Amino acid sequence: MSVKVRKTASISAELDEMHHQVSQRAYELSRMNHSPRNTPEENWFNARRELIWEPPVEIRQMDDRFEVIAAVAGARPEHLDVQVAPGALLIKGRGHDECTSEGVVRHCEFSRGQLFRPIHLPEPADVENAVAEYRDGLLRVSVPVINRMVTQAAEIEEPKPARKTKPRKTAEPRQKRTKEK
Repeated sequence: MSVKVRKTASISAELDEMHHQVSQRAYELSRMNHSPRNTPEENWFNARRELIWEPPVEIRQMDDRFEVIAAVAGARPEHLDVQVAPGALLIKGRGHDECTSEGVVRHCEFSRGQLFRPIHLPEPADVENAVAEYRDGLLRVSVPVINRMVTQAAEIEEPKPARKTKPRKTAEPRQKRTKEK
């Protein structure tokens, strides 16, 4: 099933917003728990674990594209938000909706937070031609790499006209001096 890909100039605003939410929750946790073992780092990691579900990913680079595969089992394709910026990819969405009130949960390893996975792309990406597909619990995103030759050609400036310089005078060869007796 095809998943809509949105192009964006940058994902930094999304990262800042998530950082703010985690910081707020970490502060709340620090206020609730006054144990000596309660460190700011532990509060941060607990808040992050509560709020964010980061699915495992595999990132491959071929000659002409990046292939990103994210294991998002339990997320519905219509709830996925894939954003592509020139140097980054962001996968967002709602996670596992399958909560029931039946029975007593004895053990659960399903993440309940918001699906949020930023991915840095090491080379500029062609955001216009990125595509995403969801099948069998895997999200596959294909992002073309901007052709290096096109990028290099754009960076090359037009040659500057040669400066006119005055001709240099050449020094005449020196003659050896001899001592007269």
